[in-house]
Amino acid sequence: MSATACFVFLEDDHEVALTWDHVPMLCLNLTTTAITIALLPSILGQTKEVTMLSITFFTAAGFTAFFSQQLWLPVYLSYVQVLAFLISLACCAVGRLDRPNHDYSSEQGWLELPTESGNITKLSNPSMAKLVSKVSKRMRWVLHQMMIQLVLLSIATAAWGWFLTTNLSTQLAKHTSHDLRLDTSYKANSNIDIVMSMYREHPSHITQTLSLLNSIPSIGSKSPRLVLYTKDPHANTALLQQQTNATKVIQLPNVGREGHTYLHHITSSWDDLATQTFFLQASIHNPREFSARVEDYYTPQTGMLGLGFSDQSCECNNCGDRFGWQDHSGIVEETWKEVFNQTCGEQRVLLSYKGQFVASAARLRANKKSLYERLMKALEEPGSWAHQQKYLQGRPDSLNAPYFGYTLERLWSVILQCSGERIAALCPTLLSGTRRNGSKADCQCLDSSWKSIITF
Repeated sequence: MSATACFVFLEDDHEVALTWDHVPMLCLNLTTTAITIALLPSILGQTKEVTMLSITFFTAAGFTAFFSQQLWLPVYLSYVQVLAFLISLACCAVGRLDRPNHDYSSEQGWLELPTESGNITKLSNPSMAKLVSKVSKRMRWVLHQMMIQLVLLSIATAAWGWFLTTNLSTQLAKHTSHDLRLDTSYKANSNIDIVMSMYREHPSHITQTLSLLNSIPSIGSKSPRLVLYTKDPHANTALLQQQTNATKVIQLPNVGREGHTYLHHITSSWDDLATQTFFLQASIHNPREFSARVEDYYTPQTGMLGLGFSDQSCECNNCGDRFGWQDHSGIVEETWKEVFNQTCGEQRVLLSYKGQFVASAARLRANKKSLYERLMKALEEPGSWAHQQKYLQGRPDSLNAPYFGYTLERLWSVILQCSGERIAALCPTLLSGTRRNGSKADCQCLDSSWKSIITF
């Protein structure tokens, strides 16, 4: 809950819009949080029935994992995390064994201890019948508690068992059922290009990012080219090139946000694309996390690596997200069909964010050039469908800040054949870095990791 609150109040790039689609998960979140708060004092030993409460907590956590996995977004939980959770519950439950035995002799109605001579003193009031009745009630209560514990353990074990069997199943780790297409015949003149979209940001933003990337051995050793695009109509391109040490500086009209810049670079450099291209804005988002994500996951085999958060997915034919964005035009489904040459239906697809990612030429050129040209035309032409009210439905729009730009930001993972929900489940948050026992493939699609590849 605290993470959700922090996200809502601190996210600065999007307006968070809660819809009815979020209600089931929010209810589950609130319920499990309430159970945790209610049980916490008991788990810490402030009541006697710690074992029972530990089992209840174990059951609640099992149900949370189960329903999250089966009904909404698949959740990855490492076995180390599971083991740590079980050990912590076991340690809490053991505390019950350390309680001093109950002193029944101090209670009225129980037999007194034998005397030194071996004779039993008289029963205290009440009578033996009442004593037997109390013992019987106590035994029935114990049996009742044991039955409840057994039922809860059975349910919890089943829920945890089902969750753990699907936690890293082949179904989760497998990409969607289509062949990966790569243009492996293309020979690039440059290993790495850094393409930056700039408006009026200070040149120091660019030099800092370039210095950061060059400090990573696997990137700096390949002498990346910096291709800088400015959309400031008053920019001095010669001075910018001198200040940033860019290979070239190109001036573009101020339309289409960063997505238009990227599409222009792809189409105009179709036969001069680098083996891998970093597509970035002049002022990158979350620079500290950006740096860690690149260092942790970039490899020479990277085909598509998103450098924003990677935890959002949607139904291909009814796509929307928690920020209020909705694909009313069906462009996600249409693009999927063109990229993969098949319909996607209700299949869930990964969305990309922040307008910063790495793409290989093999993936960029796997699509027809006309796909990028049509998307660019939609952004830059005032009369295109992307600027009509049928698509906008009253939402703000202009050529320099088109609503379709937000759609394109989310669409790059589909365009680059890296839209499997596997990444949404396995990729850690930007703040988390890497996960224990994880791999380079957790947050990206590698060009060398696919068994079924179509080349041309």
